[in-house]
Amino acid sequence: MIYFIIFPIYSLYPNPAILLIFQNTFITFGSIPLYLIAKKRIGSEFYAFLISVSWILYYPIWGVEWFDFHFMALFPTLFLTAVALLYYGKFRSSILAMYLAAITDYMAPLLILFFLLVMFMKKYKAPRYYYISLMIPFFIVFVIVNLYFGYYALGFLNYPYIIYHPYIITAMWTKKLGYFSMILLPFVFTPILSYEILAIVPYVGLSLVHTYRTSRQYCISIQR
Repeated sequence: MIYFIIFPIYSLYPNPAILLIFQNTFITFGSIPLYLIAKKRIGSEFYAFLISVSWILYYPIWGVEWFDFHFMALFPTLFLTAVALLYYGKFRSSILAMYLAAITDYMAPLLILFFLLVMFMKKYKAPRYYYISLMIPFFIVFVIVNLYFGYYALGFLNYPYIIYHPYIITAMWTKKLGYFSMILLPFVFTPILSYEILAIVPYVGLSLVHTYRTSRQYCISIQR
């Protein structure tokens, strides 16, 4: 559905280069909501600025920008915008941004559901309608979509296949370990100490049961 939002931009000048410019610019804009989130959480404009700059310098993002156009590459900026609006009490605007983030990829609703789970575990104060308006529709849509596209979005939950072919998890395990190590290395592996790490469980699960070529994995590290 994100097609309908991007179509007016592309229709002005239907050239693939426009999509790449739009994608890379949009990804970079993710530093703005990240700055607002950091400023709210740590109360320092200076350190918030450094954190926002780290978003631009984070090398897995370069891989996305060097790769071709993918709609799921728009997810991080939309999601960060939704979280920033949430932290500043703009709940309705946050819901809208969450919905925009959710239509960038089949797995996006599941990632947002796990984020809501983290919010619940941390007892973050938000109106009840915020949880309900996101959890129920996202869960329903995710299930319905996967009835038709399960081979893509729920491949990591294909229990019969994993049971009869468990080697898919251990295949290329050294490369998979190195892949996640490279993602966490800039943060000195500190994310694994926080509840927020649970929000990427669906992505980790998908990565563990696939055998993409390592070079390709590095390029699309935050696209799924």
